[in-house]
Amino acid sequence: MRSKFEAFILIGGRSSRFGSDKAFAEFSGKTLAQRAADLVEIALPNANSRFVISDPEQFSPELIFRLGRPVVADLNPGFGAWSGLHTALAYSASEWTFVLACDLPYVSVSLMEKLADLTDISADAIVPRQREGILQPLCAFYRRDVVLR
Repeated sequence: MRSKFEAFILIGGRSSRFGSDKAFAEFSGKTLAQRAADLVEIALPNANSRFVISDPEQFSPELIFRLGRPVVADLNPGFGAWSGLHTALAYSASEWTFVLACDLPYVSVSLMEKLADLTDISADAIVPRQREGILQPLCAFYRRDVVLR
């Protein structure tokens, strides 16, 4: 049985290596932000999902409106993805919070569902590990009350 949770999609970093806003770059006919949101909606249909943007002034109101989902602003802009993760946990009211960076286009519905199934175990976080041993903390579930202590 799956625990109740919320989902936050991180968009709007500096994209300094990428050269433009990654969230609105196209991948397979959708923006990375839209693709991530659609995958979350399919994999976690009962989750309340929102976007976390690093700086509200980074995107025009039109682009934010096109996201079609609620948006929350980073509580500590300028401190990168970890600040986005902190913001997601601070806004979440659920026991478990799923966080996904929009620039992970190969994350699958199946992976998200498998991670969600693990929220019934007694762990503080559920973070996937790649074959090479690299953790992916921006595609993970976090137990909100433990992390925010």
